[in-house]
Amino acid sequence: MERQHLSGIVLVVPAIGLDPRTGGGQRSRLFAEAAGQLGSVSVLGVGDMSDADLRAAFPEADRVAVVRSDRVAPPMRGPIRKTLDLMHELLVPRVRYGIDPTLQESLCRLVDETGAEAVLNRYARVFLATGLPVAGPISGNVERKVPVLVDVDDRDDQRLASAFASRIRVPFLQGLFDSIVLARHRAHLKRGLARADHVWFAASEDIWQLPGTATSVAPNVASLAFGAGGVPGAASGNDLLFVGSHAHRPNRDGMRWFLETCWKPIRAAFPRTRLRLVGVGAWESLRDEGLDLEGVDIVGAVEVLDPEYARARLAICPMREASGSKVKLIEAAAYARPVVSTPESVRGFGADLAPIIPVADDPTGFVAGCCHLLERPEEAEAIGQTLKAWQERTFARSSVIRGIAQDILCRVPALSPRQTMAEGAA
Repeated sequence: MERQHLSGIVLVVPAIGLDPRTGGGQRSRLFAEAAGQLGSVSVLGVGDMSDADLRAAFPEADRVAVVRSDRVAPPMRGPIRKTLDLMHELLVPRVRYGIDPTLQESLCRLVDETGAEAVLNRYARVFLATGLPVAGPISGNVERKVPVLVDVDDRDDQRLASAFASRIRVPFLQGLFDSIVLARHRAHLKRGLARADHVWFAASEDIWQLPGTATSVAPNVASLAFGAGGVPGAASGNDLLFVGSHAHRPNRDGMRWFLETCWKPIRAAFPRTRLRLVGVGAWESLRDEGLDLEGVDIVGAVEVLDPEYARARLAICPMREASGSKVKLIEAAAYARPVVSTPESVRGFGADLAPIIPVADDPTGFVAGCCHLLERPEEAEAIGQTLKAWQERTFARSSVIRGIAQDILCRVPALSPRQTMAEGAA
């Protein structure tokens, strides 16, 4: 592309995509960096946050603004009301994905005031709540066509399907849920996303073909907050490591499954090995669930992961639900640590990982994979180095950022950013 600088880009980020210590926050940073290579970036935060929170997450932003949205981030409710709301959303997708006039007005005003030439939305639900592209003047002031791009990240229908399957293990009922409930969601999402100029997915397996809309993969990459060059190899470590946010339900369910079915036999075979549980959120609440936590260190949130990976022989990815691609696996690879994973956790990486790391969908296989690497430090080190080379080759942060920036440029009209919608259509 000839054009390498835009007058401005607006990034719309909900509260769940804010914390840089979580996968969602790290992915938001990825898009902010790509936008920042092209021009000034303004960030519109959606949900319960302050301007200071946004500034802390995006210090390079030229401007930040916050808007509350019950559509995107509903207020906290009791369990009964929450269940009723979820059922309503499942049965009537337009309730879940409706337009929020307040959010739309705030976004249009910010686009107009900053002269932005593109709008990037994190998550489909945020994009649909904005109601963009609008069929008229932006902020009632200047009529122009602003390209709208959407990062779907994990597809909502896949998350709902995995959550249902993890609780209702009856194939007939799973099929019924998919054909009746999720079919409506997919149809509604596809219609809505087809209004966008470009849509990113987290994995090639997730891509939908959307008429008139460009699509591509923006893979997850390792966090900025690591300096893997200073971390010794896997052979020097002795512990198991899990990194993930407690707020993400698949993380909680996966860790619960591991503690209930896998940890005790591993601990019995290797009594000096400890399990280190690292990540933001209320992981301490596991102590109230009656689980056997002997040998488990609940570390919680840390600013730098280097010391944790230095202690680790291997990382575990025990999630039982599949969507997108798991940033924790890419992160472990960046630290040259082997990984023992469930099939759900390696989804999104194609066939690359199957010959390299132990993958098991049952406790016996998962335990065997962990014990094998604990018994063989040299093999663990070799697998870790293979994974690191794969990560650097396939998920280099700089190349992914360049790809996102190129996608943005391809959607911005070559004419004046103040062209009218009629001129753009012509």
